[in-house]
Amino acid sequence: MRDKMMSAVLRPVQMVPEIVKEQTEKHPRIYFWSIISAIIVVLFSVLHFFTIKQTELLQVKNDSLSLDVENLKLFQSQQAKILQLEQTLLNNKSIKAKIGQDNIASFSFKVLTVAEQYKDDGITPSLLLALMEVESGFNPRAISSSGAHGLFQVLRSTATPYLRAKGREWSEAAMFDPNINLQIGTEFLVDLHRMYISKGMEKKNEFTFSLAAYNRGEGSLQTSINEKDKIYLTYVVTIKQAEKKWSALGI
Repeated sequence: MRDKMMSAVLRPVQMVPEIVKEQTEKHPRIYFWSIISAIIVVLFSVLHFFTIKQTELLQVKNDSLSLDVENLKLFQSQQAKILQLEQTLLNNKSIKAKIGQDNIASFSFKVLTVAEQYKDDGITPSLLLALMEVESGFNPRAISSSGAHGLFQVLRSTATPYLRAKGREWSEAAMFDPNINLQIGTEFLVDLHRMYISKGMEKKNEFTFSLAAYNRGEGSLQTSINEKDKIYLTYVVTIKQAEKKWSALGI
């Protein structure tokens, strides 16, 4: 009985080659052109796919080239400032040891590049340096008890969407890279700052709530505000003091 049922089920499948052969014999031209059409569709699909990929690659190269041109302009216009920051960091034995003497030049350039990128949001090189000093003591491989990584002590949950926007996935290697960590930490602070500006809680050059939210988390900060607990201001004051110190050095 079971064999009969299986035979009944498989019979239509077994008939397929016969049906194809029969239709091929009856309508050879139709079958031929159907095959040709299918091949053409597949070829066009493959060509379309590779065309899109090539366009994307060209766009990435174009964006990279544009960025390189902008970086060159920045280097030419702020060469003295870059060299000043580089020398200041090199003179600090602790920072030189943590960042690495060979990395100080590119790191100095990155600090000024990012500050220039977000200058309309009130970001300054001295603010970025103050954040890194307070958050990690300029240790690019720092990991907090809560799992925050790198110079800006960015949590994985915070970093992931920013990394993915750049076509990357989270990894310790990425978060230990001073330039990547600096970029992501700054973008996160800027987003917080813009949010509090939109709420009318901050002005362009004020970072009271955004800095506090960066440190404590937006939810914890809101609880502190609701309960009129101003302990979050201690962190902000510490950052501001460090910022003044860096600013006094002409950075």
